[in-house]
Amino acid sequence: MITIEEALTRLEDQYFDIENSSINIYKLSEAIVSLANANGGSIAIGRNYGKFAGINNQGNTKI
Repeated sequence: MITIEEALTRLEDQYFDIENSSINIYKLSEAIVSLANANGGSIAIGRNYGKFAGINNQGNTKI
């Protein structure tokens, strides 16, 4: 588990992925599978330019 501060400042690597607030649900699933193949990790969803912007509406798809 990582802290909010770390999620805002950490760079992407094999165990950490950054996805912006307008992520497509299918691209998110690819990121999840990639981390699962790397023996786990974390994804910061909604991080844009060092700030958390939140998650855009994904329609009827639950995320």
